[in-house]
Amino acid sequence: MRTSLALIVAAGLVGGLVLQHQRHVQVRNENTALSAAAAEIERLEAELAREEPAPQVAAEIAQLREQTRELLKLRNEVSRLRRLKADLEAEKREHARLVALQPQEGEKAKPGYEQPIKLEKTAFADQGLLTPEATLQTFLWAMREWDTNRLVHCVVLGQRKAFHERLPRSPREEARKRQLFYTLSVELVARREVSPDTVQIGIIVEWLGDRAPLTFRLEEQEWRLDAARIPLAFQ
Repeated sequence: MRTSLALIVAAGLVGGLVLQHQRHVQVRNENTALSAAAAEIERLEAELAREEPAPQVAAEIAQLREQTRELLKLRNEVSRLRRLKADLEAEKREHARLVALQPQEGEKAKPGYEQPIKLEKTAFADQGLLTPEATLQTFLWAMREWDTNRLVHCVVLGQRKAFHERLPRSPREEARKRQLFYTLSVELVARREVSPDTVQIGIIVEWLGDRAPLTFRLEEQEWRLDAARIPLAFQ
């Protein structure tokens, strides 16, 4: 009887150990399968990242790129239109200023000189910039002597760089300009005070015959020439 009971107990213990071992094996197998599945998922995700996007995604990306290009084009066009608008407004202001300088209907511009003042080539000299007439003589003298530093100094501050860039660079053109101003005479025929710091002088260039107005502006107690409106021969 005791022997049979011992056998039964031993069999139960062995069976429990077997079941526990089987469960451990099952859990280990499940863990191995899960690890393999996780590794496969990571591999697939890496492959997807390397592969081309789906057609729908690719189409959306292409559309976004095209929209970006169009936006850049529009921004450039807006910038260009803004510059054109600023230039147009500047032209309108300048036109209004010139119209305001013109004599009104029925009004005649006052000559400002009792009689024309003729400046012969021998009279061209550096007279300084204390009056518009002195500045004109200094400018003509600097053209004749081709003193570019003095020429630029006769021009209003905001136009000096542009005026200097327009000056002839070649020795041949420089010699032609100097020869021209050795044979030039100028008549001062009209003078108009536009404002306390702006004076216009009408001149007649000997070999042109046409009257050309010159504008002088007072800057830093010196009368300087508005180079934007000088005769082409003076440039």
